[in-house]
Amino acid sequence: MEIRTFKGHTNRAYSGVFSPDGQYILSASWDNTLKLWEKETGIEIRTFRGHTYYVNSGVFSPDGKYILSASWDNTLKLWEKETGMEIRAFKGHTNWVYSGVFSSNGKYILSASADNTLKLWDREGMEIRAFKGHINLVYSGVFSPDGRYILSASYDNTLKLWDTEKGMEIRTFKGHIDSVYSGVFSPDGRNILSASRDKTLKLWDTEKGMEIRTFKGHTDYVNNGVFSSNGKYILSASGDGTLKFWDTEKGIELRTFKGHECPVNSGVFSPDGKYILSASWDNTLKLWDTEKGIELRFFKGHTNSVNSGVFSSDGKYILSASEDNTLKLWEVGTGECLKTISLPWRPNKIAIHKDTVLSANLNCTLSLFELKELLA
Repeated sequence: MEIRTFKGHTNRAYSGVFSPDGQYILSASWDNTLKLWEKETGIEIRTFRGHTYYVNSGVFSPDGKYILSASWDNTLKLWEKETGMEIRAFKGHTNWVYSGVFSSNGKYILSASADNTLKLWDREGMEIRAFKGHINLVYSGVFSPDGRYILSASYDNTLKLWDTEKGMEIRTFKGHIDSVYSGVFSPDGRNILSASRDKTLKLWDTEKGMEIRTFKGHTDYVNNGVFSSNGKYILSASGDGTLKFWDTEKGIELRTFKGHECPVNSGVFSPDGKYILSASWDNTLKLWDTEKGIELRFFKGHTNSVNSGVFSSDGKYILSASEDNTLKLWEVGTGECLKTISLPWRPNKIAIHKDTVLSANLNCTLSLFELKELLA
């Protein structure tokens, strides 16, 4: 049961996010615009126009008062949420901008670009500094938990750590022999985890820049690596059709989750960390026991690749998004498909906020669902 459809974009809705308070939805589209919607009514509040090419992403400031967009027109823009007014454009990149993020205090903005650089801006639109050094596109840039550092991951096979305040390159993390797909800080910020096309993950010491260990075992590219909430464990998903569970401290492969027949698109922990959910190109999802490494459930029903799967906040249900133009709601305890939601086009990305599910679809729309309504 779909609560409402958000219609208005004239090209694919690339992403959708909830405001910090959950009352609004922001969509970014390849029609060069963003739109702000009221979640409860589905009413389009306003359209943010000004970009001249695809809008890759839109995010809210931590206080929810501002919106930041990143575009293929090589710019970012800052907007006032209440009025829709463009406050300023951030110009300086010479190729499309992958992403823009706010610092945790909302005072600074970080952008990552295909021009091989990152840039740090203040809210007034002034470029504070450019982080130059990569020799291929920068796929992502993130702040450390305390905001002191910036981490970049690049297709030049490296990561770089930068001093946010001084703009200095502190160190380069060299060791991968192919593109780095992702780089993340551990929950305490002391370590960095990278995932690469070279079939490995690497753990690095943030302060010393040393490679602590390499996690070897996958036989194809590693999509991503994530830490458990306590940082003691690492989960990796790979194009070799498996997931692996690692001991962060010892570097030991504790178990391999085998069963998928095609690449694994994503792997996530359940809210309590007891289970792992995988989504695969083989049209299925699987639920695994984290501790024992055994397959508990097999969720079969999609007729095309499953892009992602997410848990409900209580961990009792799973929602999956597939290339077959459907979302499916599953019961964790039984593996039963409780509901199939047919969409007019395939879901590109899904977001969940307190069991309200948002799907950004490639036919220019967004779809909103409430878990309690789906279960009614």
